[in-house]
Amino acid sequence: MIHTIGIEGVILCHTALNTYIPIQGAVARVTCSPNYSSYDKDDVPSSMLSYESDVNGFFLVKLLVSQLKTGLNVKEDCKVFLEYSPLQTCNLPTDVNDGITGANLSFFTAFKDKVFYTLGAGPLIYTTTPKTDNTRDQYSAPTPGY
Repeated sequence: MIHTIGIEGVILCHTALNTYIPIQGAVARVTCSPNYSSYDKDDVPSSMLSYESDVNGFFLVKLLVSQLKTGLNVKEDCKVFLEYSPLQTCNLPTDVNDGITGANLSFFTAFKDKVFYTLGAGPLIYTTTPKTDNTRDQYSAPTPGY
């Protein structure tokens, strides 16, 4: 029986030098709402913040199955958002890989009592450049190496 669900990913900074560096201490937010695509005003979503990301920008959110709403499909009903960057020089969120609008999950691996999901589109990206209307198209994030 599965007791814990993990959601993991990577948060990077796109620098002015057009390089990507991991952000240590960044935080992601996971928001779950049954039937996310057909959100109902009476259906209050639940959110949880990740642990601070490590030196490689890796973050993890642990959800206890016992605390999830009955009928919730984590892969379909949960999305991951950029929440916080500790870097004053790189704290502008981008929608690369849906960091602002909500990144979808993809199945990663299952163990006896745990299942882990990862971001399907790749890392979430902060930038040093002020946001413009076409921020989504300005950056091409690297494919994660995990």
